[in-house]
Amino acid sequence: MSGWTSPRSSPTSHASGPPPTSSPTTSATSTTPASATSWPCAATRPAPRTPRLPPRPPPFVPPPGGLAHAIDLVRLIKSVHPDICCGVAGYPETHPEAPSPDADLRFLKEKVDAGADFVNTQLFFDTDAFLRFRDRAAAAAISVPILPGLMPVTSYVQAVRCTSFSNSAIPPALAASLTSAPTPDAAADAGIRWTVDQISTLIHEGVPGIHLYILNKAKTLLHPRLAAAIAAWHA
Repeated sequence: MSGWTSPRSSPTSHASGPPPTSSPTTSATSTTPASATSWPCAATRPAPRTPRLPPRPPPFVPPPGGLAHAIDLVRLIKSVHPDICCGVAGYPETHPEAPSPDADLRFLKEKVDAGADFVNTQLFFDTDAFLRFRDRAAAAAISVPILPGLMPVTSYVQAVRCTSFSNSAIPPALAASLTSAPTPDAAADAGIRWTVDQISTLIHEGVPGIHLYILNKAKTLLHPRLAAAIAAWHA
């Protein structure tokens, strides 16, 4: 997982993005087929599939002489190129391997004190969780910009897979809107609406910027509602 400074964390995983195993699926739903011996018509409402989650990766083991902690990478970068802008990851809902939220925040503070210039968060769907994290970070004297990480999900299956290796929760309202969507396009639209609402709230809360996880789907940024929300932030 990106961003935590546990000895089991890969320091190279600070690159922005959700867990590498959290890839989207090609379909969110499966249509219930008609039974040849019961009902004469097929169901017209898609039924959500139970996501098949990938296995957890093995614990990170640094190579001989390698960097064991993310903070080591920050120190190395700043010692060689102090002028490079260096970002690290933060977890609004706590890294799953952290012993506690307080310990997780302490590790983040150490990375910032080592020279990190900004924090990019793990994706989250619960905006209140991010706001609580931001306030706790401020109370811990973390003063660098904290960029919220948002992801416009296209299906419930994708949402579950992308949160399977983190503590990011899927709010019941989002789950309901994704699973009740009559078509894949409707589910994707529900995901966009949720992200737009998050952006609007975060703009009102004065965040310094927004990081969007789009998983190489550049057309996501061209959605009219999302484009309008981003334009409002620049206004």
